[in-house]
Order: sequence, then C-alpha cells, then structure tokens
Amino acid sequence: MTKTMDFSILQLRIHRFAGIENVTVTFRDNTVNIIYGENRSGKTSVCEFIRFMLYGLCAPATMLPWEGDGCIGGEMDLRWGEKKYLLIRSYDNGEETLSFTDVQTKEAIPLTTSPGELLTGLTDWMYIRTLYFAQKQTDNIQKNLHYEALDRLTAPLTGEAALYSRYAKLAEKQESLMNGDKSGSIDLLLEKKHAFESQRDALKAGQEEMKEINGQIAVISARVEENNPKVVLLKANMKNLSDEMKGLQHTEQFASLHASLAGDELKYQRMLAACQINHFFPPREETEELKEDYKTYTAATEQLNLEKERLVQAKNNLDIHNALNESGEDNIEQLSKNYHRASARSRVCAYVSLFLFVMAGACALGFGTLYNVLFHKEDRYYVGFWLAGCLIIGAFILLTRFFIRLSQMRMYLEEAGADTPGELQILRTRKNARKQSAVLYANELNKQENVTRIAQKKCNEAFNALRSRLAFAGGEAASQDSVLYTARSILENAPPLFALEDRIKEQKGQYKNIMEGNAGKDFLTMQNEYVRMEEELHEINEKNLLLMEEKNALTALLEEKKRSNPSEEILTRDMQAQEKELLDLLELYRAIQLEAENQKRKINEFEEEFKLPLCSFINSFLTFTIRKDESFLLGKHFELLYKWGSTVAPVYTAGGGLSELAIIALRLAYIEQLQGNRAPLIFDEAFAYVDRQSLGHLYAALTNREHRQILLFSSSQHEKSALPKNAHIIKWERDRT
Repeated sequence: MTKTMDFSILQLRIHRFAGIENVTVTFRDNTVNIIYGENRSGKTSVCEFIRFMLYGLCAPATMLPWEGDGCIGGEMDLRWGEKKYLLIRSYDNGEETLSFTDVQTKEAIPLTTSPGELLTGLTDWMYIRTLYFAQKQTDNIQKNLHYEALDRLTAPLTGEAALYSRYAKLAEKQESLMNGDKSGSIDLLLEKKHAFESQRDALKAGQEEMKEINGQIAVISARVEENNPKVVLLKANMKNLSDEMKGLQHTEQFASLHASLAGDELKYQRMLAACQINHFFPPREETEELKEDYKTYTAATEQLNLEKERLVQAKNNLDIHNALNESGEDNIEQLSKNYHRASARSRVCAYVSLFLFVMAGACALGFGTLYNVLFHKEDRYYVGFWLAGCLIIGAFILLTRFFIRLSQMRMYLEEAGADTPGELQILRTRKNARKQSAVLYANELNKQENVTRIAQKKCNEAFNALRSRLAFAGGEAASQDSVLYTARSILENAPPLFALEDRIKEQKGQYKNIMEGNAGKDFLTMQNEYVRMEEELHEINEKNLLLMEEKNALTALLEEKKRSNPSEEILTRDMQAQEKELLDLLELYRAIQLEAENQKRKINEFEEEFKLPLCSFINSFLTFTIRKDESFLLGKHFELLYKWGSTVAPVYTAGGGLSELAIIALRLAYIEQLQGNRAPLIFDEAFAYVDRQSLGHLYAALTNREHRQILLFSSSQHEKSALPKNAHIIKWERDRT
C-alpha cells in the first residue's frame, strides 16, 4: 500500500476540454463544495477534466473538443501535505505535455508514475472505483468482478498482485488434468488405460478364437481328404463305362445329340438360377399375364404423360391470356368511362356558355331600354350592361371548364395509348374479347385437369395390378422403381429361358428315340448308371467346393484376426509407457492440489481479515437508514449482498435509494482501508435515487467521518438544500461551457 499525504484541489483553470473553454473553478479545502447547475451544462466534463489532469487521456471520445482541433489542456492548483503545487497537462494530437511544480520553490517534481498515483496512491482503475463516483457508474465497483479484477481490487490491501488469479490458474490446471466431464489429461489416460486392458482381454479372446478357427480349418481339410478317394474312384468307373458306351454309339447323330443335350441342360440350370427372384421364376402362363399387365401399365403411363403435357399447355395458354389482360390495358374500361363522362360534361359546358353569351348580348342591347320603358327612368340604361358582364363572366368560367374537360379527354386517350375515341373503343372491345378468351381457356384447363385425374387413376390401377402380380417377389411392399425393374427383368429373361426349355424337351425326345432304336435295353442301363455316377460326382464336387469356400473364408478371417490383434509384446510395452505417464501426471496433480489449497487458505485468511471491517464500516455508515433486521454482506467475489432477516439477495433488491447508499458506503469502506491520508471525493450526480432526509444524513456522515474535501456536482435542488451550513456553493452557468 503506497503511503500518501493529504491532497486537495484548490483551483482548476480549464483552457480547453470537451465542450469547455477558458473556465476557472475555485474550491475550498477540507469542506463540501457543491457545483450546482442544470443538466447538460458541462459539470461531468469538469469531473473528467480532473481525471485527465491526474491520469491522462483515459477516454478520448469524451475528452476531446467538440469542434476544432484535438488540443486539450489546463492547470490545477493543489495542496499536497503542507505544500502547494501546480499541475499543468496538455494533449495536442498525440503529443502530451506534463509538469508538476512546487509553487513556493518553483522546483519541478520528477514523475515516475502518473500524478494521480503519486497524489492518491491509487491507479486510475482504482480511482474510478473509489474516489470518483461517476455519473450512472456508482456501482462500477460491483461490475465484472472476475479474478483479474479481484486482484486489482485487493492488491492494495494485501500487497500480493495475483492472489485470486493465481488460485484461478491453479484450479484451471487441476481442471485440465482431471474434471467432471472426464476430459482432463489424467481422465483421458485413465480411459486409455481401460482401453489397453480391454485390448489385452480382446487379445486373449482373439487368440482363443484363432485356435478354434484353426481347428475348424483342420476338420474341413480332413473332410476334403476323405472325399478325394471317392472322386478318383468315380472318375475311373465313369471312364470305363464311357468306353463301353462309345462302342454302342453307332452314329454321329447320337454323340452330337448327347453332347448338345448335356450342354443345354447345364446352360438351362445356370440361366434359371440367374433369373430366379426369391428362388422362384413364374411359369409360362403367369409370365404371359404379367406381360399383358405390363403392357397395360405402359400404355396408361404414356397416356398420362400425354395428358400432363396437354395440361401444361392449357395452363400456359391461360397464363399468357391472363398476362395480356393484366398488361397495360387493365384500366381501359375505366379510362373509357372517364373519357365519355368528360366528353358529356364538356358538351354541357359548351352549350351553357354559348347560351350565356347570347343572353349577355340580349341584355346589353335591350335590357336598359326595357327598364326605362317600364319604370320611366332613363338614367338606368347601365343595368343591362352590368347584367351582360355577369353573364359573360359566367360564360368564360364555363368555357374554361370546357377546355379543362378537353384536356382531361386528351389525357385519358394518351393514358390508354389511343389517338382517337374510335381507337379507345377498339382497345375496349379487344380487352373484353381477351377476357372472354381467358374464360374459354380456364374452362379448357378444368376439363384437361379432369381428364388428367382420370388418366392418373387408370395408371395407378394398372400399377397396382402389376404390383399384385409380383407379390411373390415382395412387390406389394416394394417401391415403383423396384416393381418395374422386376417386371422388365422377368419379361426380358422369359423368352430365351422358355425357348431353351422347349429345345431341351425336343432333344430329349430325339435322344429317347435313338436310344430305343439303336442301343436297346443294355445301353439304356449303362446310360442311366453313367448319369447316376455323374450326379454323384457333381454332388461330391459341390460339397468339396462349399468346403473349400468355407476354408478360404476361415483362412481370411484368421489372417484378419492376426492383422487386427497387436502383438502381445507391443501391447505390453505401450501399457507400461502409459502407466508411467499416468503416474507422473497424478504426482503433478497432487502437487498442484496442495499449492491450490495453500493459495485458497491465503484467500480465506485475507477475506476473514478484510471483509469483516468492510462490512462493519458499511453497516455503521448506514445506521441512519437501515433497520435492525437489515444489513449488508460481501459475497464470494466481494459482491455486495443485502440481508433482511435470514434472506440474502443481491444488493439491488434493497431498493434504488438504499442500494445506492450501500454501494457508496462500500466505496468509502475501500477508501478507508486503502488510504491512511485523504484525497478529494468527487460525486457526479451520484445521489439521484437518495431522498432528501437520507441525503442530509449522508452529508453529515461524510463530513463527520472524513474531514476531507468533497466535490459534489449536482442539478438537484434537494441536494443543495440538504447541504451542511459550511458548504461552499458554486453556481455553474450553462454559458460557461
């Protein structure tokens, strides 16, 4: 904590700052100075000028002049301890000038820090949270109380620069090693350890599984070896029987037919296997019915597509005619009506004006003479002329309206795009014709929509019939594409399959005739035996093939198991390395945990030492307004809390006036703890929510406790009236800004 001497501001000479130029303000030492003025008269600028003189350009946007160049500056006469000093500071477009001089000796005081830190012992950050109660920022000591802010707030009290942030960093390191989300380094290593153990168990299981697979391969190999002698024996017997049968095959036709029949039968079996769906291929009759259903669906689909094209064409025709009707001819009907209305009114104006001109002439010629004859007054001849003039004026008015109507008629023709009334009538007739055409196209569209719906229904019915026909292939639950693909596949494969089936049937008939005619019973017996041995050999070969496929699959599985399972040596090495890393991190975690507990102990000791005095000061300071069941506490992060009875809540629940007083008391408590000596307290409209009675008690508490200079900037009359009698009142006029 920096040792300071008492500091007071005696006079400010503001050369230029914000909206203020060439203003001098004089304050009294060790008393309350109230600077009273209207809102927006520049009082806040004076407060910010004091901050600028002490700490420099903190907020350029509010400090720089409103007009002209960026030059600001001024002078401050002050008392520091028992001596008086002159502080001069200016800022001109990035260049700063600063001097601090002893008034008596004219000696310049060297500055290694800001004048504010030298005079008050506080940084700018602490200044705005303690001594300077800025407008609408009285509670900024409560804002953003993160660990770094707590360090800056408590460092002057503890002498330790990182009391809270060091603990936060240690806690962060602990979290990075081990946390509830299981994402820390130790958590991940423990998870990796479990994975290694699972791998080890899987390795043992895999080794047992590979032994079992090897056993299965050995059994299969033995079964293949058992079948091999049977194959050799069957092949020898078939060769002997074939040699005997060759002697009986007298004709080339017989041998050729036998070979062709055997090849076709093999081809048929392969083709049938390839064509089957769910191990089934429809017979010839069902295939023909499927063909008819598919043809019906295809025709319905083509008709539907045709009707859809016609529907699109009908919609396009209707859209084109609607677009024409909605084009520039939309208002033709109204323009035509307006034109005829204006034409009729123009004719009325023309006829009436002509009548008035005739009447005016008659009045001018004969009304005076008639008047003299009737009334025997010869001096009244001018009456006729007066009446004629009135009629002429009326005629001219109607004539003017006639020309206005003619202008409107021309305007209506131009707006309609016509040159003559006949062309306007033609456009009107064309518009009506287009409307009638649009009705016809709309009717045609409705008809086509009905036709399209009927075509869609027929197409759906044809498809449903086709899908039901393919129920054996799962067609009832299949998609449209799948059903159509299945139908096409069957229809494509059926002709060659059935053709081959007919060919085999024909060849068997020929073969039977040749056998019965040429070979007799002995040959048939040999042939049957040969066929039996062929079938037996084929069956053994099929079994061997399946056994070899199973053996190959097991061999491939065995190789995959060998590749996927790491060697026991590598797994053991990796587990040992992971175990060592885990032990090292656990040791680090224990060391960090121990250091964190020690840092937490320091924080608890600090809070026990300082929180109680701060709370005592606040509650003692507010004895004039709080009740017996009310008090104020400091929270975990030094946030101010309000307690009534057994309930604890944020300070703002105490109400606007009381919460403001509590926050002011909190700042004063910090000031009392931080400073052995005193600096000016600056209040800028800080008591807006404090009532008059509480304000009087507040002033009394401030003056009785502090005995320091207080600068109170206010626009409120009740603040002025609540001041102690010895207060120095400065009238701040708007024209001073």
